[in-house]
Amino acid sequence: MNEDRLEPDRAEPWFLYAARGLGDGSYHPLPLGDTCIGRDEGSDIHLALFDPAVSRLHATIARYAGEETAWLQDRGSSNGVFVNGRRVDGVAIRPGDVVRLGDTMLVVGRGEPAAPEDEAQLGVLGRSPVVAELRAVVRKVAPSALPVLIVGATGTGKDVVARAVHDASGRRGRIVAVNCAALPGTLVESVLFGHKRGAFTGAVSDAEGAFVQASGGTLFLDEVGDLALEAQPKLLRALENGEITPVGATSPVRVDVRVVAATHVALDAEMDAGTFRRDLYGRLAGVVVRTPPLVERRADVLPLFRSFLGQSGARELSADFVESLLVHAWPFNVRELRKLAERLLVLHADAPRWERGMLHKEMRPLLDAPPRSDAPSVSGLPSAAPVAGADDGRREGPPPARAELLALLAQCDGNVSRVAELVGRNRKQVYRWMEQHAIERGTGRKR
Repeated sequence: MNEDRLEPDRAEPWFLYAARGLGDGSYHPLPLGDTCIGRDEGSDIHLALFDPAVSRLHATIARYAGEETAWLQDRGSSNGVFVNGRRVDGVAIRPGDVVRLGDTMLVVGRGEPAAPEDEAQLGVLGRSPVVAELRAVVRKVAPSALPVLIVGATGTGKDVVARAVHDASGRRGRIVAVNCAALPGTLVESVLFGHKRGAFTGAVSDAEGAFVQASGGTLFLDEVGDLALEAQPKLLRALENGEITPVGATSPVRVDVRVVAATHVALDAEMDAGTFRRDLYGRLAGVVVRTPPLVERRADVLPLFRSFLGQSGARELSADFVESLLVHAWPFNVRELRKLAERLLVLHADAPRWERGMLHKEMRPLLDAPPRSDAPSVSGLPSAAPVAGADDGRREGPPPARAELLALLAQCDGNVSRVAELVGRNRKQVYRWMEQHAIERGTGRKR
């Protein structure tokens, strides 16, 4: 093996998160070089899975410094290796992929997970690196007076982050939320700034607006990207002056408000289109915080799901059920996961064990499909499975990733002919791939 590929990795560390099996919820480093995975039998196993459905040596993962993918190889296991719901032989994997070995579910990840004691801090659940970074930003920003703009897709918990900013701010007032998407342009001033009795038809008494209600605390402007264009100058003036004038009043009122805004809308595009004011964006975006979609934090799917089950969170979940949760795309993010938990508690509260068949049909098509024998690449990279009809090695298609080719060379002890046979190409093609990746001949030979 080329020893320089095993030098200390200067990039973020990789890990395997055990969503099921191996002590549910545990994190395991994925170091450079080869990691042999199997049952707890023999000293050649680096990661032991106490799972009767796992073979003694079930699979290996080869990872090299500077590579964006690692190579997962089935080592002749009895029950196969599955990645993102598909059976594979050898395939490139990357952070976010879900690996199933027997009944054990592993999520490939990169970065530094949060410590267990930090998992539920600030009301933001999860240990995945992106959530750990999110909490770190909140801790830094919250005590300041800077306005915060939270951006993220629908259902990613922007309201939870807004609450976390308020709770960690030390401000004594309360947090007041206003849904800007539901505000008609004619009522914006009344809702935000309040009004005096008789100011308009129906104003039968004085009313405090959201700015006054949140004085001393935090005003949360949810979905601010949907605020009517004609209302934006009025909000901007209030943010610039720290003063509001209730509808029908003759003098302004001073307010002490920390503003946190959130949006699922791409404000860059809205500003280019002229539907969102750039000067208002400048006032709101003191610090921009991004809430990650659930597919970027697959290691948090099971902990979040169990938290939504409440006292029923300890119930047994089948391996197929867990796999379905982990590989689902979650287009509506955490909100969709919560609704699923609520639905299952209503429909299957008495079931001792939850099975895949209890899930929506749209969560099962990939997993219900028959296994494929061509070992597809789930990462969009070419597979190292044999290719029928290989001839002159000039078949169309991109070369394998460098990490894949290095892993194959190491597996075949540097023998290019064996690599060529494994991938269904001829030696000349393999040599061309090596040249493209600047891999020297002889790489992979044991010394």
